Amino acid sequence: MESVYKKNTDRLVFNTALSANEVFDYYATPYEDEFNEIFEFYFETLRIENEHFNFSPYFLFFRNNVSINAIAGKDNGYYFIGLNSGLIINLIVHIKNMQFNIKKNSIPQNFINQLNTGLNNLLYQYALHFTLYHELGHLIQFSCDALDECDISNNNQEVMDSAFSLNKHYLELDADTYSSLYLANHTLDYAQRTFENISSQKYILMTKICLTSIILYIQSFFNINQPFYLRSNSHPHPVIRIINASLAVINYINDFLVSKGFAPIVDAFEIIFDSIKISSQMPINRFNPNTYQQIANGNRIEILKYIEEITTEDNKCSAVNRRNSTL
Repeated sequence: MESVYKKNTDRLVFNTALSANEVFDYYATPYEDEFNEIFEFYFETLRIENEHFNFSPYFLFFRNNVSINAIAGKDNGYYFIGLNSGLIINLIVHIKNMQFNIKKNSIPQNFINQLNTGLNNLLYQYALHFTLYHELGHLIQFSCDALDECDISNNNQEVMDSAFSLNKHYLELDADTYSSLYLANHTLDYAQRTFENISSQKYILMTKICLTSIILYIQSFFNINQPFYLRSNSHPHPVIRIINASLAVINYINDFLVSKGFAPIVDAFEIIFDSIKISSQMPINRFNPNTYQQIANGNRIEILKYIEEITTEDNKCSAVNRRNSTL
């Protein structure tokens, strides 16, 4: 019997400019079960989200590409998300299948012991969520009429071009924010289902785990240590992406904490810097946390002004604005 994945990719290749060679066939590979689970879970996610945003017909596939990357696109009226096989395998090998020794002053071991799944598996799930929801944000952007018919967005710091576009930076930060809001919601839901005698401190520790996974994913790109910039390249500087995504998570969780009578996070940047340091303890670390903290501190005012300038734009293609209109 032909699989849903095979039917899905055959139809996508037949109706778009994508070629059969670009599709990764994960059957009979060592990671078949993981790929199949990812496909089934996120294909159902697309079905649910399509009911709100109308980006049908939609497709999900794995790209036959070893780099850490993902794409979203619209071609010939077909919406698709492509997750690189290299991205998935990298997350499995370096996060899901690893045991992490986090410094006690970062996240207490007795808190980690209360998680109903291993910390490695939780970080793996968060990283997958951030990737998928970022690309979903692009599909929502593409489903408005103002964007080009064939528009593919690469979600990484690998594919950089010299042409700066404020609108490109806007779309990337908008997709990051859209994804971060979903992760924040998942964080609250997970905490409420997992912990007895929930406290503000437990919510804050879960926030750090959420931010660590986002930072871990963004810093996994090979050219993560490029010099700081504001108005350059096709994607915002990784420090800008980290701060923007982190503040979206923290603000969402703070709103919840205040509404429930809990003490909120007072110093957002302290939580961000703690999460950067935790991420730097991971096996695939490619950056110096002190350098990132220096960039963030030395350019904090400019970064916050730039984020505000971009994210306050009233763009009808904004995934965040369209999400908020459905609430």
